[in-house]
Amino acid sequence: MTQPPTPQPQAEAAQPPAPPQVQAAESPPPTTPGKASQSGTVQPKHPERERFIVAISLVVIFLAGLIIAIIWLPVLPKKLEYSVERASIMGYNLTSDSRLSGNFTFVVRANNPNKAGFSFYYDKIDATASYRNQDLFSASNIIPPFYQPRRNGTTLNLNLAARDYKVVNESLAKELRMERGIGGSNLGLKIRAKMRLKLGVLKVIHRTLKVSCGPLKLPFSPFSRVLCDADIGE
Repeated sequence: MTQPPTPQPQAEAAQPPAPPQVQAAESPPPTTPGKASQSGTVQPKHPERERFIVAISLVVIFLAGLIIAIIWLPVLPKKLEYSVERASIMGYNLTSDSRLSGNFTFVVRANNPNKAGFSFYYDKIDATASYRNQDLFSASNIIPPFYQPRRNGTTLNLNLAARDYKVVNESLAKELRMERGIGGSNLGLKIRAKMRLKLGVLKVIHRTLKVSCGPLKLPFSPFSRVLCDADIGE
């Protein structure tokens, strides 16, 4: 008996190819101005604005300095003016063994020429007589403390006494004897004062005043006015 033919498997229907998948490109993360991105590039941070701020700041600083200079320059303290108006010697004696005695009087004028509120408190004044730039004898607290207002001239009577003072340098003693014989002695006067500077309501600025006068031709002969050099320091 003839068997029926075996049925052949049918080919599956062809499926259409799947469309290619397109992967979306990742966008870079947002960067903050002025900070570096992931690629290392530094993003600019408004350079025009920064330059403008710097320029404005410089102009403000310049104008502030100019205003301060305009206000301050007229009130800068002027140098104090000192002069020896008169000087004399009483009881002068220099012995053969170089011992000096005498009363030395100096009338000093202290002038404060400042107009803009600068005044001074003199707390302590010392004076020294010198000869050939060498100190001889001195007096501490030679006058009481005083106050000197602005635009004021004050007369100081300084009396220095030498009592059996030993002139150690023999060459100086010899010159002093020679000057005594010609009617006068060329002495110098040094003043040192502790003072406070007052500007308006402020009077906390402590200073030291140094005044140097001379040489002074002390009579035995007529005396001529001598200007001094005054300096205020720390």
